[in-house]
Amino acid sequence: MESSCEESSAIVATFSRKDKRMTQNVSKRQKRRESGYIVNNNNEEEEVEEKILALQKIVPGGETLGVDRLFEETAGYILQLQCQVKALKVLASFVEGNDKQRMKLGGLIMADDTVTNGEVFDDAPVEIAVDETTDAASKTSALKQKIAALEQEKTQLLHENDVIKQRIEKLKSSIEESQSEKDELLKKVENFESENKALGSVAARAAQLEGEVSQLQHDLITAMNDLHGSNSELSGVKSALEGLKSTDNEKSVKLEAVESEKNLLLSKLEKLEASGNNQKEEVEGKEDEIRVLKKHIEELKGTVVNNEEWEEEKKELHLVKEELEKRVKEMIEKAAELEKKLMEKERVIAERFVASNINGIPVGDDQVGFLGGDVNLPVVAASSVVAVAVVGVICYLRYGRKA
Repeated sequence: MESSCEESSAIVATFSRKDKRMTQNVSKRQKRRESGYIVNNNNEEEEVEEKILALQKIVPGGETLGVDRLFEETAGYILQLQCQVKALKVLASFVEGNDKQRMKLGGLIMADDTVTNGEVFDDAPVEIAVDETTDAASKTSALKQKIAALEQEKTQLLHENDVIKQRIEKLKSSIEESQSEKDELLKKVENFESENKALGSVAARAAQLEGEVSQLQHDLITAMNDLHGSNSELSGVKSALEGLKSTDNEKSVKLEAVESEKNLLLSKLEKLEASGNNQKEEVEGKEDEIRVLKKHIEELKGTVVNNEEWEEEKKELHLVKEELEKRVKEMIEKAAELEKKLMEKERVIAERFVASNINGIPVGDDQVGFLGGDVNLPVVAASSVVAVAVVGVICYLRYGRKA
């Protein structure tokens, strides 16, 4: 009996310490709720963290555990508390049985003493029995109160555990939603970077086309220089025709020289016409590439409207376009002047040849063709090539202005 009482007292002391710790935690939480430290609706995350901290303090070794492991340990701890409650109930019933047996044994002993001695000694034993019964009753009431407190703590822990689980599920769902939004933003950033790379390639292609346009301009200038050379040669022919007026013999000799020069000029003009056709084909190909690039730029422009880099590039393209317009205007004016000079020289040559025919100089079909159509056609072909190139550049500039 004494050993069982000692064991029961040790168990009661252990549970009393745990009960004090739990009641302190409960009182702290109640004070925090009363003082408004935990906000029910607006600060759910803080309340969840507070309850997790409370569970970590209640569960032995919970400070070093994660959330999932803490829930598992809490469930085990609740089962342990249930077992302890059952043990306390058994202990309380055992203590009550011991108290009843002591009371019975005390009454029998007092009855035997009064019968054998013939005297009544009922004061001290009765007082001892009453003290023992009151102690047992107080212990059982304390145990019952502790059991009730433990059961209340158990139900509260179960409720808080369920609430925490629900809020953790909500937090997990919100975290997953934020992660999905983050993935979408990363995809948008990747698409934006790819579009910027495409714009960079388009800008590089535009720079390359600028170089090709400058090369075409250089070729056009060389063609104009060749035309100037042909004009100088025509002026030489003019001086030769003036010398032919002196004598008929000199005219025939000089006409042969003029025919040779005519053939040379025709060959040069044919070369110029061939180069002009090649340049025309190149210009048409470049115009097709420019149209394709314009369409691609329009598509990219629709996707990236507010891009500052695109605005800067657009400003640079406008500047280049204005500069090209100025150059084209200058080229058109120069071409017009050259055409006027060529027409004037052709008119003078025709007049001189007509005058030579009137003076009796025989002129063949080749010479008439040279004066009439064969000379004009190559010149007109070269000027038409230049005009086509200029018209192509003007169309490109107008298309760029509309865009």
